[in-house]
Amino acid sequence: MNGIRGKAAVGMRYSGQAREGRDEMPESLSSSRKNSRFIAAVLILALTVSFCFDPETSLGGVVSDVFGLDGLTGKVADDVFDGGCKLVGGTTYNLGKNIYDTLTGAINLLAGDQTVAGKVAGWTEVALNAASAGIIIYTLATGTATIPVIATITITVTLAKAAVESLKNIDKIFSWLKKYLGDAARGLLDVYKPNIYIYCEQDLEVRLQLEPYSYITASIPEYDPAAGWKAAVRGGSLNGKNDYLFYEARVPGEGFQREKGLKINGRSLGQDLCRLMALYGFNDKETADFVEYWGQKLFPGDNYVFYPQGTEIIENIMPLTVTPEPLSVYRLWFLIEKDRGQPCETEFPIERVIRSRFAVVEWGGVIGEAE
Repeated sequence: MNGIRGKAAVGMRYSGQAREGRDEMPESLSSSRKNSRFIAAVLILALTVSFCFDPETSLGGVVSDVFGLDGLTGKVADDVFDGGCKLVGGTTYNLGKNIYDTLTGAINLLAGDQTVAGKVAGWTEVALNAASAGIIIYTLATGTATIPVIATITITVTLAKAAVESLKNIDKIFSWLKKYLGDAARGLLDVYKPNIYIYCEQDLEVRLQLEPYSYITASIPEYDPAAGWKAAVRGGSLNGKNDYLFYEARVPGEGFQREKGLKINGRSLGQDLCRLMALYGFNDKETADFVEYWGQKLFPGDNYVFYPQGTEIIENIMPLTVTPEPLSVYRLWFLIEKDRGQPCETEFPIERVIRSRFAVVEWGGVIGEAE
């Protein structure tokens, strides 16, 4: 019996040593895991600091950001690196990655220009990454950072991010519409009531063509896309009645000058418009037509800046061809914007109307983008 008890005691002693051995991890393995986690943490911290100093370079994954990779190569490199670090770094890497994603996402949103849907999606993803980091910190602090817990956190956050991706897709659609439709619409300006006067000392038939005719939105008489206008000059002017050709158009907003302008006071709108036309040398008929139209078109309570657009500028936007060729062509549009204190030169040489034995004279107005 003593022998049996002795053997049992020995067995129990060996069993206790075995259990004790299982509770204690070999020092080399424990040290290796600690080193791996330390390396993963330092790597994520270094990448985060690098991003904060140069946020524009960090738009993809960790490896693609550092080495400037793109396309499929960058994605594969990111996935391999991410998976390897998760195996080596474990919970520490997950924490560092969430902190990194939170910071990079927030900085990109603050520095970029997104639609409402894009901002909602972006900040939601930032919040998910921040929440994930917070939960991991809590599990580390409470000693509950087990593989099932971390896996549950990761899966939950991944599913939530998948839902956020639908918002990002909506944002892409809105961005496309804004780029190809919204910008184009904002880039077009309406040209109101350009009047074309024709003067000649002898009677003749003339043809006038505007290019491109697709810009024209209204015309009197109706503009023929193929032949343009045919007009008869009688008694020194169009139809012998001092008439004019009328059209309106929608033209690209590029090419207009906004450096030189003349201030128009809304409280004395009619008088200022008369002085403006006299300054450029328009005759009584041309001035009366201009003041009658723009005196009603503009609001008398507002002050305006009239930016003159001379013949050269207008010819680059909407060329006019007259047959037979006149001795002089003078075209003037005013780009009109409300006076909000925008800087511009108000004193500059004035190019007055050119008169000749066979002359074409045109005035018009353009409502600027600020309106």
